[in-house]
Amino acid sequence: MANRVHRRVIVQDYGKAIYKASSKVSLLAVLEGCIEGYKSLHTQAGILQCNMSPSNLMVNEDVYNPSWCSFLIDLDLAIKEQWEESSGARGKAGTPAFTAIRVPLDEANHSFMHNLEPLFWVLFFLDMHSL
Repeated sequence: MANRVHRRVIVQDYGKAIYKASSKVSLLAVLEGCIEGYKSLHTQAGILQCNMSPSNLMVNEDVYNPSWCSFLIDLDLAIKEQWEESSGARGKAGTPAFTAIRVPLDEANHSFMHNLEPLFWVLFFLDMHSL
């Protein structure tokens, strides 16, 4: 496990989970922002988040803190898309209800598309448990 480093700095809570958004319009805007954030993470750093779930997509509706209005958290399972050796993680992890169907079946290596499917399941979950 020499190739894994875990760092965490917590100063204060920031934002809240997407399912706590104040309205459906806000929720959809946050989902769009998280998709853009994921796209940026992938295209600029070659990183796949690998744990998309309603608890990992965050919204900031604090008018006194106008920083990012939406963002991704929980990158501890994130992987480089082009890695040269195993990360050292054992088995598949993440939130099972929001995992792409093919990932647990080992039918394919984890790819960019495997994180787009969980975003669909998040949207489906949020619609079924509407605000």
